Amino acid sequence: MAMTVDNPAARLHQILKEALAHNPGEVCRDVWTSVLRVEPGDHPLLTRRLAEVMGLPREIAVGMTEHYPDETAMLSHWRGQVDSAFVKLHLAAQWNSFSSLIDAHAMNYLSNTAKMLQMVVAYKPADRPKLEEIRESIHALLSDVRNSDLDDALKLTVTRYLANLANSIDEYFITGVMPVLDAVNAACGRVLTDHDYRELLKGQTTIGEKIVEILENTAVVTTVAANLHELAPLLESGWKLLGGA
Repeated sequence: MAMTVDNPAARLHQILKEALAHNPGEVCRDVWTSVLRVEPGDHPLLTRRLAEVMGLPREIAVGMTEHYPDETAMLSHWRGQVDSAFVKLHLAAQWNSFSSLIDAHAMNYLSNTAKMLQMVVAYKPADRPKLEEIRESIHALLSDVRNSDLDDALKLTVTRYLANLANSIDEYFITGVMPVLDAVNAACGRVLTDHDYRELLKGQTTIGEKIVEILENTAVVTTVAANLHELAPLLESGWKLLGGA
């Protein structure tokens, strides 16, 4: 069974394709702020997301080495240019200082790499509109939680897990489906160690019901995308056991 669940090459290719379409005279910081969907001025988030993008070539190399160990030449060509471009990246410089370092051949090789990985990974694109709906539901629920009469400690727990899930959805286009799935697993696993959190989710409160609904919906979207169909029914069974505890 393939160990590579997601397709990081497809993600990197799409990000670079969008980025390289920008005007050469733009400022690098402005281009990456737009491409990585960061609010202007949020430099910590921009830096973190850039680091995640810069890590994709290594993730791709691991998958290619596992499945196509004889294709090192193709991998080396595009990776050399991409890695070099990021090493030399200066956010205050003109975009041409970055974009000119990655040519059409490198992008073609990266595209072919994505197609090759697609043949062996257990990945299907997640339902993006559905993920966006879930994200909006999370932000609405976060507001409800903050304005609720829940205990402060429980508020902190709930907001932390919901914010983590929302962030993983925000960065799906960079990091893929697994961080979303990990966020669901973490939020579900908390019921084993936190009595108040467990009681909230198994009770008949509006907030508890909304949390469960969000986790169930996200589990369905992510497990279908990752071809891990066993999680959704297990989650449903877990909620039933929780209700009977």
